[in-house]
Amino acid sequence: MSTELNTELSIALRTAALPVLWLALLASPARADVHRHVDPASGMEVLSNVAPQTPPVAAAPAGVARAAPAVTGFPVLARERQRELDAGRRAILEDELLNEKRRCSKRAHCAPPLRCCTATA
Repeated sequence: MSTELNTELSIALRTAALPVLWLALLASPARADVHRHVDPASGMEVLSNVAPQTPPVAAAPAGVARAAPAVTGFPVLARERQRELDAGRRAILEDELLNEKRRCSKRAHCAPPLRCCTATA
């Protein structure tokens, strides 16, 4: 009779311990190492769970502009000349936008999902 009691007690303990064990496992905090570094090719900040092969480069503080990567063989214009070109491009784009708005306003049959009719004047 004592072996039956031991067997019943053992089964009862196992059945009671199983939910407690599951609760302990589920309640334990998950932890993962997160590595932050700046990709030298793109200059973007990268978060990863894998440690970088090279030593990490400190990210630029907020509000501080990063220097643009040097591009070789790209023509550099004087500041005033670049502003003239930008103003010309802006005028062309504004003219195209105005023409599209005029064209869309004349198209009464245009359904609302179409892009030309969703632009606001």
